[in-house]
Amino acid sequence: MNTITEKQPLALSIELSDVKKYHAEPEKLVEKISQQASHDVFDIETKKGRDDCRSHAATIIKCITPAINASKELAADAQKVIKQDLAFRKIFDAGIREIADTHRRPLTEWEEEQKRIEAEKQEELKYLADWTWALDYNELDTLRKEKARQEALAQAEREKAARIERENQIKAQAKIDAERQAKAKIERAEREAREAVERAEREVRVAKEIAEQQRIAAEQAAERQKLQAKRQAEQAAIDERNRIEAAAKETARKADIAARNTEHRRAINQEILAKLMLYGLDEETAKGLIKCAIDEKLGQLKIIY
Repeated sequence: MNTITEKQPLALSIELSDVKKYHAEPEKLVEKISQQASHDVFDIETKKGRDDCRSHAATIIKCITPAINASKELAADAQKVIKQDLAFRKIFDAGIREIADTHRRPLTEWEEEQKRIEAEKQEELKYLADWTWALDYNELDTLRKEKARQEALAQAEREKAARIERENQIKAQAKIDAERQAKAKIERAEREAREAVERAEREVRVAKEIAEQQRIAAEQAAERQKLQAKRQAEQAAIDERNRIEAAAKETARKADIAARNTEHRRAINQEILAKLMLYGLDEETAKGLIKCAIDEKLGQLKIIY
């Protein structure tokens, strides 16, 4: 049976681009993770083998949360597109109707004027008919005065209607301007949110690169220590050499465990920092909050690694 000795930690990562690429075919993303995960054989008869096997499986399970979160982000983006589409339909429909009304206004006014002229003709015919039946000049004068009064009332009504039309146009334009400003504000907020997410993603990538560099440096240092211990052991007696080799192996094992714990804690802290900044905290405040949680200064609010 093959056994794992001095095995390096399994490195798996889920990017938003992976979820976008395989969102409609999740089985392909599962296959990709399967290929990334090593297929080592563990010695289950030993405690170290069992621990390594358990850690290996737990690392694979951790791929679930970032993939689900990325899928939720894609769903949220789809909802934003739907809201934008509804806003577009409403604003576009109102705007086009307003433009059409504006361009048709001369025809509308002409039609109203024709109606007024026709009404005046009908009134004139009625006036002539009334005049035919007038008994004297005083009755005819009364009819003329009544016609003038009615014309004045009609003119006042037309002026009132024109004033109301102008006021409605001003209100409609103000509404359109307000909707445009609101849309611009929403777009600006969405753009700033996207930029914040991109900054957070860049910071996470940089943190991962730094952690990887530190891990490699620690491994190289441990290797140098082992070689130096080996040279010293070869110059000493066999018993002394065996004791020094055993001590060196124990030191390397502890250093490896410490490196894993440090990387594990740093990854969790960076993930919490990114999420706090995503929800509006600045970097210094978010780091202070994480430190207080690590030092258990926030009561029941703690970080469990």
